[in-house]
Amino acid sequence: MVSLATYLLEGEAENWWQSMQRSVPATYSWTWTGFKVKFLKKYFSRSCRNEKIAQFLRLEQGSLTVPKYEARFDELSQYVPKALEDAKYKLQKFKEGLRPGIQSRLCAWDFEDYAKLADKAMRLEKDFEHTLRTRPHLKTPSSG
Repeated sequence: MVSLATYLLEGEAENWWQSMQRSVPATYSWTWTGFKVKFLKKYFSRSCRNEKIAQFLRLEQGSLTVPKYEARFDELSQYVPKALEDAKYKLQKFKEGLRPGIQSRLCAWDFEDYAKLADKAMRLEKDFEHTLRTRPHLKTPSSG
């Protein structure tokens, strides 16, 4: 991914990348996470990054569907180095932002993989929707 992203850089951004490559040993291998952290620090102002981090920290599912919450979570997590580097932190933050009814049902599982957690949350949401259609007298997922 680093090769593809850097291939697309032009002008000043291309010059910046060449400078970055010269600043590390020739044997250094750039990771996607490492590249993104450096790129974001260079091309997004501190105030913009701080706002995106604040949005990430405040993010909750609310009325969003799980897929829309996941998309917003993924978009904002790119600005938070801890979420890029620490898989357990990312899992915990995602889980904490889900509606209480979904979140409480996920606590029975110990997820090691973000994609599996998101998939399980989506399946739980679909199950809630099905239950509400067939038994409308039951509580909604947001009510716990």
